[in-house]
Amino acid sequence: MNEKADRHQIAPFPLRMPEDLRLAAQEAGRKEDRSMNWILNDRLRKAFGLKTEESA
Repeated sequence: MNEKADRHQIAPFPLRMPEDLRLAAQEAGRKEDRSMNWILNDRLRKAFGLKTEESA
């Protein structure tokens, strides 16, 4: 299975976050025409030095 198909098999992960962080992630998503989920995954991957979808 390829990576794109694999991500649809990932179980949801409920995450509590402060409202200001959620709003910032939503705004970043709007500016980049991406979902908040994509933004959070991208930012976390970069923070931990992991390969991002753009560098795949």
